[in-house]
Amino acid sequence: MKSVRRRKGLTAVVLAMLPVWICAIVFAVAMSECGDGNRSSAGVPIPRQTAYSRIVVPDTIYNELQDTPLEFRINASAVASRDTSHNVADGSWWYNVGYPSLGVTMHCTFSNVEGRKLSEAIANRQERMALNVGDLVAEITELDNPGGFYSTIVKSNGVTATPLQFLSTNNKDWLVYGVLYFNDESSIANPDSVSPIVSAVNRDIIHALKNLKIKR
Repeated sequence: MKSVRRRKGLTAVVLAMLPVWICAIVFAVAMSECGDGNRSSAGVPIPRQTAYSRIVVPDTIYNELQDTPLEFRINASAVASRDTSHNVADGSWWYNVGYPSLGVTMHCTFSNVEGRKLSEAIANRQERMALNVGDLVAEITELDNPGGFYSTIVKSNGVTATPLQFLSTNNKDWLVYGVLYFNDESSIANPDSVSPIVSAVNRDIIHALKNLKIKR
């Protein structure tokens, strides 16, 4: 009879300790999973998310582009340089507007042409814009301004070396064309990572075209 009492007593102790052991096992498993953040509960490695460097977007402060017959405003953080490899005798002024902090450059052309030459120049730029877009989906923004200029901005979505283009004319004697390029072509591999850059420059282009006019 005494041996029977001992077995009953042992069973009671085991049952009493069972919740404690269960909690200990659960805690140990939880700690094991927390200790390896790159593995799933099944022990399968989980890829780390890609981290992109933080992009600081320039403020909306603008200066007038110098030495041009048109009033064209650029971001104060941008650096503009005249491209003297093209002769102004053909009626065009060429400028490179660089954003050092963003790693992009906008190539702009100001062309003084009239009549048939203007129509041909517009058709040529439109064809070039279509070729740059290719098979990508593009967002098109159209606007006019008090200065008498009508503009089209084309924003390409996807992997492209030319995510932004614009064309503006007064339909009389002036045509302005611009295209944005990345200084490092490897930057375009992931459109999501450079989206803030494209949006910032697009904002500046809209501001410039809304205020575009002939200098008096």
